[in-house]
Amino acid sequence: MKFFWIVLLLLLTSEPAFNQNFADKSYYLVDSLVLSELQSSDKQFIDSCLKVYHEAKEDTIRINCINEIVNKSWDMNVWPKYNQWIHDYTGKLIREKKPKGRSYKMIAGFYAGSLNNLGLLYTEQGKVKKALDQYFKALAILTEIGEKDVQATCLNNIGIIYNSQNDLQNALKYFKESLSLREELGNHQQTSAALNNIGFIYGKLEDYPQSKIYHLRSLSIRQENGDQRGIAESLNNLGTLIKREAEALEAGKGNSDSIQKKVYASLAYFEQSIGIQEEIKDVKGLSNTLNNVAHIYYDLGQFKESRKHGERALQLALSDQNARNTLKASELLYRLYEQLNEPKKALESYKLFISTRDSINNIETQKATIEKNMEYEFAKKDALTQAAHEKEMALQGAEKRKQVVIIWFGSIGLLIVIIFTIITINKLKVTRKQKLLIEEKNKENELLLGEIHHRVKNNLQVISSLLSLQERNIKDASTKAAISEGKERVKSMGLIHKLLYQHENYAGVDMDDYTSQLIEGLLNSFGYDPEKFNLKVNLSHLKLDVDSAVPLGLIINELVVNALKYAYTSIPNPELTVSLSHESDHLTLIVADNGTGAEKQPSSADSFGLKLVHSLIRQLGGELRILDQTGTGYEIKVTHFKIIT
Repeated sequence: MKFFWIVLLLLLTSEPAFNQNFADKSYYLVDSLVLSELQSSDKQFIDSCLKVYHEAKEDTIRINCINEIVNKSWDMNVWPKYNQWIHDYTGKLIREKKPKGRSYKMIAGFYAGSLNNLGLLYTEQGKVKKALDQYFKALAILTEIGEKDVQATCLNNIGIIYNSQNDLQNALKYFKESLSLREELGNHQQTSAALNNIGFIYGKLEDYPQSKIYHLRSLSIRQENGDQRGIAESLNNLGTLIKREAEALEAGKGNSDSIQKKVYASLAYFEQSIGIQEEIKDVKGLSNTLNNVAHIYYDLGQFKESRKHGERALQLALSDQNARNTLKASELLYRLYEQLNEPKKALESYKLFISTRDSINNIETQKATIEKNMEYEFAKKDALTQAAHEKEMALQGAEKRKQVVIIWFGSIGLLIVIIFTIITINKLKVTRKQKLLIEEKNKENELLLGEIHHRVKNNLQVISSLLSLQERNIKDASTKAAISEGKERVKSMGLIHKLLYQHENYAGVDMDDYTSQLIEGLLNSFGYDPEKFNLKVNLSHLKLDVDSAVPLGLIINELVVNALKYAYTSIPNPELTVSLSHESDHLTLIVADNGTGAEKQPSSADSFGLKLVHSLIRQLGGELRILDQTGTGYEIKVTHFKIIT
């Protein structure tokens, strides 16, 4: 393991930044909105909403104008920014103006809606805990003001998160609470969707009777309201549910007549769904249902029917460019063509299955080997068939000879088995002892490694304390600044070892957690209020080994310190972006601020600090580029790193 014990004075160079064409914040209200990247229809809609906003005098009318942008825009560079504006604006109104009565109810409703939207954003980013925090805050406000419609949506979103975490009991609880409110409000479409969600959870719990009750209730509501697409979906869900019931019965060796009845009942639901989907031209739904029917016929051994439905499902999936349905159909057809002894079509379907699977999972595979693998599989089957035939003939010819010698070899074989059994038992006893010793040794090594990281962190803390003591007795400003910066670098290395022993994961460092704590400490050291500082940290949940994390941490530390010292002299709303992404064979680190673009530069290429940064970058096999942007930005690409999975 390598440790970087470096004391340095570092001031990175900066170049004049190129000003992007950001929208005027005084009119468009939000930062970093690039008008040239908007579609003309989106820009017209935003402008029309903002025109009303700027002419309005009442807060509620203004907020409603921005809420229209949030609700109707699908651009991820637009609606999240305006949702954050609603969150900040309504939160400030509630804190400072303390509205009452109807005014409070409206403003609090907008605030809760923005919290719910933040929950959706965090869910998309995989930040489950943060998403739940936003949802529960929104839920408390919505319950207080009696806003039942959004409350039902919020409860449903919480249920979706618990379902994704496989916490089925909590998912069921919140889906049922959402259902209760939607039934009370008389919202038929949302009620049927909630019934579907509950039916899915009971299906995952293998409580098939309860699941069927909820799916049938959903179907009934959709039939009453003439929701053809919804009816087709419910019929497909019921068909899938009864098919799973049949599979469960078969696994438990249930009555064959009961299994067959359920299979044909499942087919009946699927056929009804197909009829409606054809009528309304629901290509995606039709492809999915045809896939389900094809699988049933395959399991029944009715390959002709399976082929008819499977080929049609694939044709529709390809025309609709639906990868999931293409994957499902091509996998079935590959197995089906093998059964029908059509190797060429089997190979084509298998190649389509692999390419679609790789596309979905974003995996780069060596597709050139597919054909060879398939040829090998078919050749192997032919060889096995021929070998089986030859073996049968040989056995018939050897049967009489075997009967003559069987008694002799039987006796010898029995003796060998007894001796082998005794030897094996003795070896197993020794192996068990060795396994226990190895497990005990591993536990000792883990404790020792944790203690090492703990002691390294403590030693670094002592060094930092010594530097603090030395700093107090120094009056020269430049020397004092150098000692202070050196202390921050020691802290950045110590933080890595602290995280390693605290999380009991000695192999790798969670860069998101590490960088957030590192920057939070630097903000406090330089006297910045974290609440008034727009910090954007996204390190893609990467976990790096210590040899990669330490130099990257030092580089981040230096770039952030440089920004905090010089970038925000006259900036009212300071921003700092730190991101790390993994792109095939390299990592890309970006550190950017929205400052004046006048960070202090090293006086020459002989600057000790500049040499150190370049040394660390060379050590990581990387290169440094200064970005053209408002403020100062650095992009560093490194090739020598190790990701811990």
